Amino acid sequence: MGLSIDKNIRNISYKLVFSGFSLDRNEDVGGVWPNGIVKYYVPNNLDAGYVTAVKKAMSRWELCIYRAFQFAAIKFLQVGAAGQGVITIRDNDSSATVGYTNTTNQYCGVNWRGNRAAIASLPHEIGHTLGLAHEHMRSDAPMAVQSTLDSLQVQTRTQTMARFMTHGSSFDGQSIMMYDAQAQALGVRENTRAGGCKITPNQVNNSSWNPSAGDLNMLSYLYDGRRLTLPRSFAMPMV
Repeated sequence: MGLSIDKNIRNISYKLVFSGFSLDRNEDVGGVWPNGIVKYYVPNNLDAGYVTAVKKAMSRWELCIYRAFQFAAIKFLQVGAAGQGVITIRDNDSSATVGYTNTTNQYCGVNWRGNRAAIASLPHEIGHTLGLAHEHMRSDAPMAVQSTLDSLQVQTRTQTMARFMTHGSSFDGQSIMMYDAQAQALGVRENTRAGGCKITPNQVNNSSWNPSAGDLNMLSYLYDGRRLTLPRSFAMPMV
């Protein structure tokens, strides 16, 4: 998750941020968005349909957080230019910087150019933008999950798991921050009202996907959601 000096949520240390290490590909690791306002820039060359899908996923995150926290802890704000503390939306790679950094190289998006169905990953990537880390990289991930990790994931997990902070929360196999292979190892095969990482393009288009109780609980630590403790059986109200 995101790094802030006083709210380091299951992520890497201050020192390692500036050594170039990262949780996912070459991502920088940041902290909470000031006042919960996530500023983003949409380049003019992006397809209008893709931009609509991105905005729908952002709005869905806002709504789910509002319903769980009972206040608007997160607000996505489109701005007219890239700059410090601004996420640039991309359409050629499924990746995102994790949390807020006051730099000019923050980004989020999926590989829309290569595969239109990639919009299914938008909720996951925007989850990274908010500060969420991969659930399957936790030190307490069950062996059924650990046994599915490829060699690169094992190497990354070995380097990072000792620095994850979970604030006493339990591992959540329903988290949308899982990867599909790891979720399926636990029998989670679709996104329902209880969460699950297997989100479909139709769910993104219809704004009908749901984060899990664990996703919302971890965001509550970052954005002062009155320290939520939602039960694992928690399900979002019907839209």
